Amino acid sequence: MARKFEDVDQCRSLSEQALQSMLAFGVPTNPENFEVWFHYAAGSNPHLKKTLDELEKKDEAIDPTIIEEIRSEFFGDKNTNDAVLDISSKMSGELNRVLEIIQATGEDTSHFGNTLAGAADVLGSADGGDVRHMVEELVAATKKMEARSRALEEELQRSTAEVSQLKENLETVTHEALTDELTNLANRKSFDKELRDAARDANNSGAPMCLIMSDIDRFKKFNDTWGHQTGDQVLRLVAHCMKTSVREGQTPARYGGEEFGVILPNTDLATAEGIAEKIRNAVQGKKVVKKTTGESLGTITLSLGVAQLTAEDSLESLVKRADACLYAAKHAGRNCVKTEQEVGADAVLEAKAAS
Repeated sequence: MARKFEDVDQCRSLSEQALQSMLAFGVPTNPENFEVWFHYAAGSNPHLKKTLDELEKKDEAIDPTIIEEIRSEFFGDKNTNDAVLDISSKMSGELNRVLEIIQATGEDTSHFGNTLAGAADVLGSADGGDVRHMVEELVAATKKMEARSRALEEELQRSTAEVSQLKENLETVTHEALTDELTNLANRKSFDKELRDAARDANNSGAPMCLIMSDIDRFKKFNDTWGHQTGDQVLRLVAHCMKTSVREGQTPARYGGEEFGVILPNTDLATAEGIAEKIRNAVQGKKVVKKTTGESLGTITLSLGVAQLTAEDSLESLVKRADACLYAAKHAGRNCVKTEQEVGADAVLEAKAAS
């Protein structure tokens, strides 16, 4: 989904717009922030634009932690990338050490073999004194080889343990890089990868594949009323309902903010609609209680849109259609599921424009 910017005049114009926006937002004009606002100016990521537009409406300086969350969500976590590089470097070093040990083992074995071959030649024509001397040399060489073999085996065991630990660390870091920290669902980066893989498999096999896009109804008002901690509690509740409403091989993900996606391989539109309804009912059936006081905050609801992959689809067009169905659900009164078959392509696009 990445977009390339190669036109010099276009890049200059976008850069100027990005800097102006950064000044308007009151954020530091450093390279990390510039990347975010350059893509915002380019409009290359609709969800990023929507997120920053909503922040702009608040007409107040953006907290640095919010900027870091946005940068991590849309452009990856620098700390995670550095951790992966560090682990990869250490693993490469350990593997090189193992190769050196194996090479040393080969050299020692070759030397021992040459000693045995030389002894065989001497023994064929040696007298008693020579034989005794040769046996002593063979005993010494054998003991030396045994000691070297034990040392090399210990080195290999240590390296094997280190490589195993590094592999485990890499798997942990990779999992964290693809997981939303708050909800423990797949994050946006993982969503994009899983959607790409599912679409490729569907195109290759001819099996149906659907996408659900959903949004928590009136979440901003809820967040502003009860605070971010309670808002986070709601996000985790929705995530739990999604995880328990899908089966293995189906991927629920936090798409961004209060919007979630569910990737459904080998699933037709009617079945996907049923899964969306199951998720909607699960969320609606939960009571939200403020943890700090035990106060009941009532229920929350979801609006959901469902679209099915076609042979002509790009990933962007599939997401756009599912998102348009979501907006149609919002326009229809919220707390409902709308599919592209139910409302038609023109209607969902009109509903999105009107929202």
